[in-house]
Amino acid sequence: MKKAMKRVTKKQSAAARQFGAKLIGGLHRGLKGFYRFQSRMVGSAVWNTILKEDGKPWDIDYQILLSNKSKVYKENRFNDPTKIKEDFFN
Repeated sequence: MKKAMKRVTKKQSAAARQFGAKLIGGLHRGLKGFYRFQSRMVGSAVWNTILKEDGKPWDIDYQILLSNKSKVYKENRFNDPTKIKEDFFN
């Protein structure tokens, strides 16, 4: 039987947002020489409705907007989306 998702408390929501901000900050630092991008929280978390299943991480979604001022864009116009995805996930 699948466990139900539950809305987190306000305190847990603040912790989830801090975790997300640290993660995005780490991406900015790690990819600094290759990608320039902006990010924004999207989905239910924008309305402070963060969900969590017991024993699993929070459900928070971010939109990442790549800039045409990125080194990778200048070199190949983002023609390899698989590489971009791998760069961000690795």
